[in-house]
Amino acid sequence: MTDKGGHAGMQPDTGRPPAGARRGQSAPARAALRRLLPAGIALAAVMTVPLPPPAAAAADVPAGYRIGPGDGLEVEVWRQPDLSTAVTVRPDGFVTLPLVEDRPAAGRTPEELARALEEALAAYVQEPRVSVRVVALVGDPTQQVRVVGAGVARPQALPFREGMTLLDVVGAIGGLGPRASGNAAEIRRREDGRTVVVPVRLADLTERGDLGADRPLRPGDVVVVPAGFLSGDWRLEQEGRVTLSYTDNVRLAPSGQRDPALIAQVQPVVRLSGDSARLVGALEGSLALRQRLLHDSDLEVVPLLEANSTAELVERTLFLDAGASLREQSDSRDDAESVVEGNGRNLGQVRTVSLSPYLINRFGRVATSTVRYTAGHVSGETDALEDSLFQELSARLAAGPSFRRLRWSLDGRASVLERSGREDQTRYEAEASLEYALSPRLDLLGSIGYEDFDDADSGFSGGTWLAGLRLAPLARTTLYAAVGRQDGDDTARLALDWSPGATTTLSLSYDETVDTGQGRLLRAIRPLDPGAPGGFRPETGLPGQVTLTDAATRLESWRLAVSTRQGRTSLSLSGQIVEERALSGAGLDERDREVRTDIAHALSPRTTLTASAAYEQTRERGGLPSEDWRVRVLLGVQVRLSEDLLASLGYAWQKRDSDLPERDFRENGLVLGLRMRF
Repeated sequence: MTDKGGHAGMQPDTGRPPAGARRGQSAPARAALRRLLPAGIALAAVMTVPLPPPAAAAADVPAGYRIGPGDGLEVEVWRQPDLSTAVTVRPDGFVTLPLVEDRPAAGRTPEELARALEEALAAYVQEPRVSVRVVALVGDPTQQVRVVGAGVARPQALPFREGMTLLDVVGAIGGLGPRASGNAAEIRRREDGRTVVVPVRLADLTERGDLGADRPLRPGDVVVVPAGFLSGDWRLEQEGRVTLSYTDNVRLAPSGQRDPALIAQVQPVVRLSGDSARLVGALEGSLALRQRLLHDSDLEVVPLLEANSTAELVERTLFLDAGASLREQSDSRDDAESVVEGNGRNLGQVRTVSLSPYLINRFGRVATSTVRYTAGHVSGETDALEDSLFQELSARLAAGPSFRRLRWSLDGRASVLERSGREDQTRYEAEASLEYALSPRLDLLGSIGYEDFDDADSGFSGGTWLAGLRLAPLARTTLYAAVGRQDGDDTARLALDWSPGATTTLSLSYDETVDTGQGRLLRAIRPLDPGAPGGFRPETGLPGQVTLTDAATRLESWRLAVSTRQGRTSLSLSGQIVEERALSGAGLDERDREVRTDIAHALSPRTTLTASAAYEQTRERGGLPSEDWRVRVLLGVQVRLSEDLLASLGYAWQKRDSDLPERDFRENGLVLGLRMRF
């Protein structure tokens, strides 16, 4: 039935109280009820109509934005959930929806596309109402401003809007990256079928607030922000180190000949480190001023330097590695070294410089070639080393990314070591190598080649080969093992790295090499550790080296290292067995065994206790046969007095016993140190 208002379900007005009305209800109340009831029923009917599904979050789309290929759209058809869907605009600019196939979307605004879909759906749905939202913005490039280049964290495409300027773009991308060369940026736009380049000064705009450097943008503009050669993270640190050291045996002489000394040292330090897009390097230079206070001695001035760098001179093509070192170095393990800072007994300065330009060429994804020239100069104040110049030319052709399971490389090198007091040393090598990934955890390795080595009264030549494997049997575990013939003799190599936990590592290695003291010095160029505590003198012997010598020697070395950190305590244990023999069969023949442990415990955020102990045994069979034993113990405490001030106090004891009585000595030392950062 229908009442006078045309509302279905209403009873006609008979003058009697409606069912359910309470007796005694007044006539005005009944009249009001009759007026309100139709509206309530209509409201209830509206509330029962199903609402459209919730829409995905819309992208930040400016007014008038035109849809482009790759955009993600949310299409809603009112009261038709089966027809509502999410769709991505195809590269051809079309979209496909339920009941509607291949409708053009690119170049239209969301409102224009909604009206077009309503027309298409009218054949299936009575009076369809469609809404379109852009939920993933890729867009039409002609309606965007794109920001690219090595100076931005990631390339971005921004929808163009009227009045957009460079300042808007920089704000939208979160500012320029630390490696950006803002004033070398440019706008590239298409005009009359050609590309026009407009230089801009983004650094002046963003860093100096020069609004005159702002520029209006047009749809389709590309803002290119290159990386600067030196732009990046650079740090200049200045530090002063002051130490007061006491030793009861300044000359490291046998018992009965010991002389005490109090040594003061002041050492200003400058440290520069940087990481830019095309230059990475670190340098530490210092000048140590030393004075023995208990002896009538002159002021000693000792310059020290460690530096290395890698520069990209021509993008992706020409590079340069450079390094330099000026350090105090002992000639031999036979020479005793003091454990306190400032005592330069048996130490001489060694200077090394190395330059290595190299050229890289990529043949697509098939191969990469590298041609490198290396020159290094070594000179110093030690008796064992003569001034020398090392030169090497090498070339390498290696497989590119197209070779995934089978990797290959071809290598060739020629080198000469010119020494002032000896004949030149020459070496020629050629090698072809293969690596095959048998499984994700196992690689098979092999190589064949030829070598020719000539060093005055010694040398070798002939074929070389090596066969081995690289295995990852467990998580955080790698094993490399190989056998073959190289350097004129049978050889074996082993390297094991294992991390049983996040704070524990173990490494074991065995290696055989033929080299000279100059070669080891050139490869040892490295920046000093800025976090190393001052006070005690570090070991100056280079890794794997027993004695510096001009002659070529064969080195066989076993090394083991374990380190762990538990809470506030860190512990490391290392050991090595190194045997060094002259190639000529006469002269140097040494064997060195060493075990060392270091422990550090943080009593508080400002106070740290340190301890170190080492045992070393050296046996010399060539020349004057002898056997030496050395024990060293270091104890110390470091207290950070402030953010820029570190104080340290330590005690050191060492003893050496030898078959040759003149080598016996003992030393006790105390060191008070202060490091100030400016």
